[in-house]
This record gives sequence, C-alpha cells and structure tokens, in this order.
Amino acid sequence: MLMLFPLCFYLYVALKDKISTWETLVAFCFWACPILTILGASSRGAQLALAVQLILMFGKNIFRIKTMIAIAAFSILLFNLLPEEQKARFTESGEDKTSMQRLLYWEHGWEMMKDYPFTGVGFFNFIPYYEQHHREDMLYPRAQLPQIYLFRSVQMQALSLSLSLFY
Repeated sequence: MLMLFPLCFYLYVALKDKISTWETLVAFCFWACPILTILGASSRGAQLALAVQLILMFGKNIFRIKTMIAIAAFSILLFNLLPEEQKARFTESGEDKTSMQRLLYWEHGWEMMKDYPFTGVGFFNFIPYYEQHHREDMLYPRAQLPQIYLFRSVQMQALSLSLSLFY
C-alpha cells in the first residue's frame, strides 16, 4: 500500500486536466484507499513510513501556508480516525509485551548468529532452538517468527543473509 499511494497520486496529478469528474472521483478513491488501509492495518511501522513518505513527497511545498493548513487538517483527521487501542500502542511502544519480545528475539538472534557463524541453527529451526535455549526469556507460551532478515540469517547464516539483502 505504501507503493500504491504515490503511484496513484502522481497518476492523478499527471491526468487531472484530462479526466472527467467521475474519473476524478475514482482517482481520488485510488489514492485515498491505500492511506485508509495503512491506518486500518494497525501497523506502527507502516504508519510511520506513510508519514515519512508524505514528508518526502510534499517536502518542498511544506512551508507554504496552504500546505501547512492542509497538513494540520489531514493530521487531525487521520489521528481521529485511529482507534484508541492504536493510539495507545504509539504511547506504549517499547514498553509493551510484544515490543519487549521482539527486542529479546533480536538480542538472542544476534547471539545465535555469533554462535553459529557459518551454518546457522538450521532451516526452520529458529522456533525450536529458541524454545529450548531461551525459555526464560519467552514472554508468550510459544516462540514466534521474528523479522524476516533476522529469521533468515539465524537459520542459514551468511549465505541466507547475503541472498536476502541482494534479492
């Protein structure tokens, strides 16, 4: 969705003088729907990426009065569209259980990469290895898959990490 928004927006900007009213409404939906999807997905990372994307897209026009008013109105609207649970996730980030577990995954994943620098812990062996060797640091009953780059590099080490970064 983060890639779809700028594509649709710039397509609209390029064609806005050549399209009819109903096509303008459809185009508006095409670039508004990805934003609403990102907000509805409850992904803090995606929402922060959207904010950075908007700043990069409209950075040179950001200090005009009209733009500042539009950004303020848009921000207030988006903030009011967010559910209370999502707003709480932003204020509690880093202190909630899932954030703490992710940090533990990264910490222990780094140790696993140092312990097994060439072979890794084995293909799809992260969860069993983590549950056997780091049970005291599990905040949930079962271990889950961490972020994909960490997961790949821990299980297959150097070959997997290099392939993940280049492909």
